[in-house]
Amino acid sequence: MWLLKNITVGGANTIDATFTMSNSASEVYQDVTFSNSTPNAVDYEWEFGDGTIITGVANPVYSFSEPGVYTVTLTVTNSDGCTSTSTQTITISESTTGLQNLPDGAVNIFSFRNYVAVDFSKLQAVDATIQVFNLIGQEISNEKFSLSTIYRKDILDVEAAYVIVKVKNGNGFMTKKVFVSSR
Repeated sequence: MWLLKNITVGGANTIDATFTMSNSASEVYQDVTFSNSTPNAVDYEWEFGDGTIITGVANPVYSFSEPGVYTVTLTVTNSDGCTSTSTQTITISESTTGLQNLPDGAVNIFSFRNYVAVDFSKLQAVDATIQVFNLIGQEISNEKFSLSTIYRKDILDVEAAYVIVKVKNGNGFMTKKVFVSSR
């Protein structure tokens, strides 16, 4: 006669990566919100298909700078070290807002030590909005500027980091990633 016994095997909790996007189709420079819906996730890595990787943020907001079809990948890790990956595609089209790139050489974006600068000295008419973002898409600064000179913004409380500077002047725009350092 055989005696049957129930045996419970313990182990790590499973994890299944899932996320949603605020839009499955968007335009260049339009913010898209990515919402993680993975239970028990404690670490996050987002790859946006354009070379950008954001880690440690559950629900990033991101905008693409070039039209195309991108594969967005979320990799999550639970407290037991188990990982799971989920992918979705997003189609990014040209902007239909009438915005266009500023002419080459019209505006120069650069950095020196802990500040970013935008040189408007080659323009006669300046009616600009200058935004500075960290690499996870959080806005650090948003200011209006109307002089044909150099705009300067100190980036405080940062030892060293890359920031994205976005300039809109009239119906033209320009973005650039620059490095700032307190040294």
